[in-house]
Amino acid sequence: MNKCIIVIICSITFFDFICAFNVYAAEKSDSPPDSETVFAQKHEQKESYDVPDVLIGQEMIVTAQKYEQEESKTPISMDVFSDADLDEKNIVTLKDISLFSSNVHVKADNVGNSTVIRGLAPLTATLAGPVGIFIDGVAMPTVFMQQPELIDVLRVEVLKGPQGTLYGKNSESGVINIISRKPDNNLRIGAGVEYYMYDVDSDPYGMKYKLNVGGPIVKDKFYASFGLITNQTDGYFTNWYNGDDKAGELDRKDISVKLRAIPSNNTEIYITSYYFDADDAKGKFRYIEGPSATPEYTINYNDEYTQNYSGSVNSLSFTYDFDTVQLTSITGYTDYERYFKKDFDGTAASRGFSVFDLNNSSYSEEIRLSSKKSKTKWLTGLYGFKEDTDVLFEKTFMRDKRVSDISTKGYAFFGQISPRFSENFYIDIGLRLENTELDVDMDRVYRTTLYKYSETEDYFQVLPKVSLNYELEDGIIYLSAAKGYLAGGANYNLAYSDESLIYDEEKSFNYEIGFKTVFGDGKYRLSGDLFYIDMKDKQVLQVLPGEMGSRKIDNAASAHSYGVEMAFEAAVVSGLDFFASAGVTKAEVDEWVDSAWDSSSGEYLYYDYSGNQLPSVPEYTFSTGMKYMHPKGFFIAGEALATGGFYHDGANQLKEDAYTIFNARAGYDGDKIIVTLWCENLFDKRYTESQTKWGPFTVVEDAPPRTFGINIGYRY
Repeated sequence: MNKCIIVIICSITFFDFICAFNVYAAEKSDSPPDSETVFAQKHEQKESYDVPDVLIGQEMIVTAQKYEQEESKTPISMDVFSDADLDEKNIVTLKDISLFSSNVHVKADNVGNSTVIRGLAPLTATLAGPVGIFIDGVAMPTVFMQQPELIDVLRVEVLKGPQGTLYGKNSESGVINIISRKPDNNLRIGAGVEYYMYDVDSDPYGMKYKLNVGGPIVKDKFYASFGLITNQTDGYFTNWYNGDDKAGELDRKDISVKLRAIPSNNTEIYITSYYFDADDAKGKFRYIEGPSATPEYTINYNDEYTQNYSGSVNSLSFTYDFDTVQLTSITGYTDYERYFKKDFDGTAASRGFSVFDLNNSSYSEEIRLSSKKSKTKWLTGLYGFKEDTDVLFEKTFMRDKRVSDISTKGYAFFGQISPRFSENFYIDIGLRLENTELDVDMDRVYRTTLYKYSETEDYFQVLPKVSLNYELEDGIIYLSAAKGYLAGGANYNLAYSDESLIYDEEKSFNYEIGFKTVFGDGKYRLSGDLFYIDMKDKQVLQVLPGEMGSRKIDNAASAHSYGVEMAFEAAVVSGLDFFASAGVTKAEVDEWVDSAWDSSSGEYLYYDYSGNQLPSVPEYTFSTGMKYMHPKGFFIAGEALATGGFYHDGANQLKEDAYTIFNARAGYDGDKIIVTLWCENLFDKRYTESQTKWGPFTVVEDAPPRTFGINIGYRY
């Protein structure tokens, strides 16, 4: 609470300073600001339900490179989802988005979140992953919080390939930008209720409620908006041991608050706050073999399985337009708390608990200058951050308790320039110099003995990028090379000494050639690319010889991935739209030797994983679908979403077979009333979100079954 008060006070102080600055600027200006506010007119947004941001035949403006560009002429492989796309496809999380984005795979199980792009996957034991996820320019620093509900969003940009030059650490494989809808002069009111039911024996159901209100407080000067989503369900898991039918319970609230001020014709101040809170059950993992095996969607726990988490992402952005240059400042603050206490072994035996208590907070500041009118586009900036993390991890049965204090801070200088050598040919040249300091202290109580571990590391990275670009009349061809990296971190649940407390950075080098084009008077869009990624010092989970049962994260492997991506959209006839996207990834280990304790021989056996497939990387992804909208507002839509087979582990012993999900929707979309009947996983395809070895047996989490729902909404 004290931190929130500090942020609010700083925001008010900053706002007062900017207002005073603009009074002075207006007095010194040769011409007074336009009373109708030129800045507001330039940045006015369309109502999503009147004129969607992306329609076939209209061009989407994106900010992937931190300035506005037409998507079809942006030299980055990316998928863009407008607010209309999110509504039409019933997309509410990043997991949903991944089903429509080629070579993107999101695992959102009861352990945490794992986002995989082009073959680079995080470990479940780490706090950070290789994909940077940003809300209004502010990074969500830990993977545990990286599954936000998409509330009052203008668009989502999924950027593929290293984005370290402009986004820094933890963007090794890509970036997902979530851009919220700014309140403006249009009064917007929306409300909705959704009922859904899982197709399992007990017919559990859930309810969602949605509300958003936004509009002007002072026309052309000051705007505000508020959004709320609640989601409650007992889930689709049952506990045999005590008859509990709420083993997969979810009770979640998401709130969005936005304030936007335009004190003069060249100034914008925008404050956003996204808050979320959840109180869940944690009873989803089950054995599929051995004496404790249970059927689908059924567990057999005798001990507690609860978790709760909450957090917020807060952004204060300030934009000032000079004649030829734009100044942008983004101040960010995030906080996150997560606690769970779970049956340690997941059986009816009493073997104690796994306990996890995480507290994370971060502050960041980015200041940049970018060109506005010059033929050669450029931007340059400074970035700094400070992150504090406290983690308690305990296995009560093993009498092993670890309390870690992790402090991370850093700063960076970055820039990009795009000299143009002809009307069609130009080059993007980017560079980031980034320094990160990591300081970790751990108190470990093992049985009755206290161990104290401490370690500090200082990392410096040079992150270059170059892209050769040739603009077509309605598209672009590009050839790029870029370096990305995943920051080092702390072995908060695995360290056994000072030396094993910290692991180092993982680096990758990406090479890509691609194209984008729009043709047929804007009715058709086609894009494609080929890529190759070389991964060095790859972070992997290692068994420690001589330390029975001990494991740590180490930079013990190297790997590579390569593949292809294609996407196509078409307005077939009036009211009928079609889309298809496909991706193929081959991700292979070059070098990785692991070991495991063999109880029968009393010694360690070594395993060479070279040539294995990297875990959590589908062989292919494919999505296709259509929507028909009748002039009277009635519609029908559906899609097929295919995921190729992949392994859940580096040893390539736990394989998920390929699966395809079919979704369908139908309803009425009028001026003010929307009614949608929907079904996800129409043919009830059964598969798992995750698989892991627990001793000699396999533990899995079942993916959702067929789900039906009805959504009724009102908008004004």
